[in-house]
Amino acid sequence: MQREGENSNGVLVFEKFFGHDTQTAVEAVNNLLTSRLHQFENTVFTELPTLFAEHGIDPVEQARVLKYVKGLQDWQSGGHEWHLHAGRYTKVEGGAGNSAFFRTILRGPTGLGTSGAWLGVSRG
Repeated sequence: MQREGENSNGVLVFEKFFGHDTQTAVEAVNNLLTSRLHQFENTVFTELPTLFAEHGIDPVEQARVLKYVKGLQDWQSGGHEWHLHAGRYTKVEGGAGNSAFFRTILRGPTGLGTSGAWLGVSRG
């Protein structure tokens, strides 16, 4: 992160803004992303059906909304998959790719839409 100088990186933001060390920042970002994915999942499964009923959304419009939701799921899953294979956090001098920092960040989010990110990937 320091080498890239990417100030929009969530880990870097947590380090600078909250004064966290790198490991604490990684864990905080992972927790934040995971909680947002769980919130998304909860909205889809518990709130959408209620909203559809309350607003009298017909089956065609429901299908359109669910198609959009599926696109969001695929986008989330694809972003996670890209990070797993891009090497951004694993190609570090000195073999640091096996450190707790990298195991934490590559553990990745869980939840709606992310299971496809693990297809063909060994999670061992």
